[in-house]
Amino acid sequence: MLIVGCGYIGRRVAQRLSGENCHVTGCVRSEAGAAALKDAGIAVLQADLDRGLPQSALDGFGDVFYFAPPPRDGDTDTRIQTFLQALDAG
Repeated sequence: MLIVGCGYIGRRVAQRLSGENCHVTGCVRSEAGAAALKDAGIAVLQADLDRGLPQSALDGFGDVFYFAPPPRDGDTDTRIQTFLQALDAG
């Protein structure tokens, strides 16, 4: 299970799923976010959707929760576009 945008809501979902014996990985952008996941015992994928996402980062995940917020500026959600392009490449 991959949780993209594993902030407050994502961590709560991850903790609940982990309690049900699911293997969960949280995708976060920052070092602080990665540290919070590690402290909670959740596997980490650190990636910045504003800079791109290699398709290989998504290998091995069957299910995905997507909670990443859109960028504050602009009229389109470039983060979801980046994520979907990486999925498409795989």
